[in-house]
Amino acid sequence: MTALSQPTAIDGYRWLKNDIIRGTYQPDEKLRMSLLTARYALGVGPLREALSQLVAERLVTVVNQKGYRVASMSEAELLDIFDA
Repeated sequence: MTALSQPTAIDGYRWLKNDIIRGTYQPDEKLRMSLLTARYALGVGPLREALSQLVAERLVTVVNQKGYRVASMSEAELLDIFDA
């Protein structure tokens, strides 16, 4: 990423996934859009794209009309995700 380029949904996806895996966000923690857009310097659109990909990978869940949360997973579920 150069100084002039804007972070993309792919960048946001990678950064957020890495932070979830490293435990920056705890299981069942609410992911607040305003905090995430500031932390990752992403617009709302790219952030939603990144979150949608993480939902597809079962690392994030959508709470109807309430936003996103880090998924609660057992050790077996985590291993299954990383084996895929």
